[in-house]
Amino acid sequence: MVSPAVGAFIEIDNTSRITDPPAVVYKDTHAIAPTPSAYELDELSWGSRYNGPFVSEPSGAQTPITPNELEMSRPSSPNNDEAVDVVQTVSNPPMNRYRLLSACLMSFGNGLNDSAPGALIPHIERFYGIGYAMVSVIFVTNALGFISAAPFTDLLVARLGRAKTLMLAEALMIISYITLVCAPPFPVVVVSFFLIGLGLALNLALNNVFCANLANPTGTLGAFHGSYGLGGTVGPLIATALVSNGHR
Repeated sequence: MVSPAVGAFIEIDNTSRITDPPAVVYKDTHAIAPTPSAYELDELSWGSRYNGPFVSEPSGAQTPITPNELEMSRPSSPNNDEAVDVVQTVSNPPMNRYRLLSACLMSFGNGLNDSAPGALIPHIERFYGIGYAMVSVIFVTNALGFISAAPFTDLLVARLGRAKTLMLAEALMIISYITLVCAPPFPVVVVSFFLIGLGLALNLALNNVFCANLANPTGTLGAFHGSYGLGGTVGPLIATALVSNGHR
């Protein structure tokens, strides 16, 4: 009952079986044509290349051409010109102790220089018979001298060295102080303050660089600039005391 019903929906082909099928070539044999390698884009056309003859790459481990190739993963040894010096400290070399002390003394003097003129303004006005606006010219020329040292500081250090440049800076300041003590005409006072600013800028720049290049620069720079603050604190007191006791 079921077979005739199923046979109505299924068509059975009674043709003869294939007796002579074509030969089968398996992929693991050499009868199939080679295909291009996955990494060689130039072999898109089998048996030919677009940019020259095919060069087979050697397989297996290769011996380096030179022994240096074995060391390519290791950083090269530094040359003599790439070496760095040992960072100096306050005590090494021992002369640095006196250099730092000299820098602090110069900074103390700079603080005295910057703070004393402000306390002496009324006395300068009475001595020269001028007004406040005219007295303020000494501060302007002092700033101009300070700024003028910027383009020449590095040139002077290259020509004279650090020690001689500091000697030049202090000589300019000493000459200016001696001139001021002699109570010259006011225009000479103005020129003296210009030279003071020039010398002050030179010693400040060189001493800052020296202290910053020592080990523990925070401590050395703190001592250097602390000396300036100390000089700036006692400067007006000393200047006022001298003028109040009749020292002109």
